[in-house]
Amino acid sequence: KGRTDARCADVRYGRSMDPVAEFLRREKPRLVALWEQEVRRDQPALQHMPRPVLFDHLFELIEALAAWIEGRSADADVGFRALIEGHALQRLGYGVGLESLMREYGKLRYVVLRELLAISPPPESLIRLHEGFDRAIGAAIDRYGQRREEVRGRFISILGHDLRDPLSTVKISADIMGHSDKLPDELKLVIARISRATDRMQRMIGEVLDFARGHLGGGIPANPTLNDMADICRHVVDELSAAHPARPIALDTSGDLRGPFDRDRVSQAIGNLVSN
Repeated sequence: KGRTDARCADVRYGRSMDPVAEFLRREKPRLVALWEQEVRRDQPALQHMPRPVLFDHLFELIEALAAWIEGRSADADVGFRALIEGHALQRLGYGVGLESLMREYGKLRYVVLRELLAISPPPESLIRLHEGFDRAIGAAIDRYGQRREEVRGRFISILGHDLRDPLSTVKISADIMGHSDKLPDELKLVIARISRATDRMQRMIGEVLDFARGHLGGGIPANPTLNDMADICRHVVDELSAAHPARPIALDTSGDLRGPFDRDRVSQAIGNLVSN
């Protein structure tokens, strides 16, 4: 404890007595340059990246690791956040995959540890160094994955909404043509197939959008209001009977079936069940 107190006192006065922390600060430019050689050689996704982008927040990370070794966790977390919110998300924006990102961080750890062997670092400092690496890299990878899922879900939602309008136009046009008495039977069969296909695509788009919303953390949205389950079932059966006139569907209800239901969600669930 006395050695720890003395070390913290030296840090407060701007003098770090930890050899690993001193080494990281002193050798920071060289460590980054060595790391650049490694990733340029082994990482195709980073080979042609401009140097300012490639180095993004690595100097802050090394400084944060030095602070972590010295026991200044608050100062270290500032640098770690730069890696988490800056470097990791920047790599995502450049299309660098998660596997490449993990190898990139692994190369930095490798370079630092390899160079540290020259000064025979104390074991307790190496333990703190690994703790700092694990803390920063783990949080950066988690943030990368979270943001990637957000972007993916938003893309799916936008794509689904953009597909709905032209698909609705096809559906409406097919329905209008299908009600014409002037068309030959063969053409009516083709139009019926188009109508069925668009119905199926609309359902698929709705399911994809629900899936995307469910994976963005908010779950599938449900807004329960007072509804009659029997009335909901009747509407579902009517729609399915019209779509499948050759399939007899019997509905039997009894009792008071009113309750707090999301009408659209319940209709979707019952429709899927009966269709199956």
